[in-house]
Amino acid sequence: SKDGLLLGQATNSTGVFTISNGMANFFCGIEIGFYGFGAFNVHGGTVVDNSWFQPGRGQSAPLGSGVFNQTGGTLYILRNADDENNTTRGFNFAQAGTNGVANISGGALYCNRMAFTTGGNVLNEQLNVSGGDLYIGSDGISGAKANVSSVNISGGTFHTVDMLAVTPTFPGDLSSVLADGADWTWSGQAVNLTNSIGSLGGVGYVSFSPEPGRTITLNNQCFGIGGF
Repeated sequence: SKDGLLLGQATNSTGVFTISNGMANFFCGIEIGFYGFGAFNVHGGTVVDNSWFQPGRGQSAPLGSGVFNQTGGTLYILRNADDENNTTRGFNFAQAGTNGVANISGGALYCNRMAFTTGGNVLNEQLNVSGGDLYIGSDGISGAKANVSSVNISGGTFHTVDMLAVTPTFPGDLSSVLADGADWTWSGQAVNLTNSIGSLGGVGYVSFSPEPGRTITLNNQCFGIGGF
């Protein structure tokens, strides 16, 4: 349940993980970019992460940077009941102070929580969504730090998912991901609705599709030329 995969851990180092097919099961947390540069690419296949998933992790100089790219495949970030401080850590940008970027254009992402860091020496936190399906659990999407956090969406669909805690005795237990959904709230960082994110051009709008009987509450500002 502790840290396990560290990409770009050493000063000026580069670490890259890429999956295009098959299955990768990590019995630990995944930290992308510590003192160097890290990249985690999911183009196909299935990744099961049994703890937390953090693009941008460095907490002291030199600050590294981490990038997550998903064009296909499926990433599950399971709830680990043995996490030190929070049993629902999930997908965290720039945990302690560095650069964390996520580019999602396809595939499916499951996590109980997606959070931006509000403190530390954060330099850049960025979520760019132009496609794909994001299944968010009861902790929702939250947090932001002024002037360094940005969310840009030109496509994709946000769903609800019910994720139970997984004990270290049963890592990789996908039966903990239930299909009945769970209510969640998006708070914090404002969302820029656009029709172009760099080279990733989406359809120009984002869809929200909660499971039957579930709700997605938007408590954040939305602006831009895109739509729902």
